[in-house]
Amino acid sequence: MKYNKYKNISSGDLNSLDDKINDYISKGCKPIGGVSVVVGTKNVIYVQTIAVDFEYNLKQHADNDSNNILGEFKSVPEYLTKVRELAVSKKLAAVKLLMAESGMDLKEAKNWVDTNC
Repeated sequence: MKYNKYKNISSGDLNSLDDKINDYISKGCKPIGGVSVVVGTKNVIYVQTIAVDFEYNLKQHADNDSNNILGEFKSVPEYLTKVRELAVSKKLAAVKLLMAESGMDLKEAKNWVDTNC
């Protein structure tokens, strides 16, 4: 199977994420791996990566570009991208940003940055 585009779908609850994933599956996409969970003290974000099956979409939607199925998106929330960028040179700033945006406490945010950046 050949994939030509990936997307991370995120949601604050599993039922909503399940609905979104099933919608993409009906369009010929395939979930890749398991659901990732980012846990904070105030919120939880569930993330599932999906991919477009290029060959399936070529057969089913010969007149459409299969990349359009996933549409425009940001693979992760903007603040997580910024946290990862900051963690390279300014780990404390990255931890503070993650705390502010996610609602995590200091220990949770530090552990997340240490593990994921």
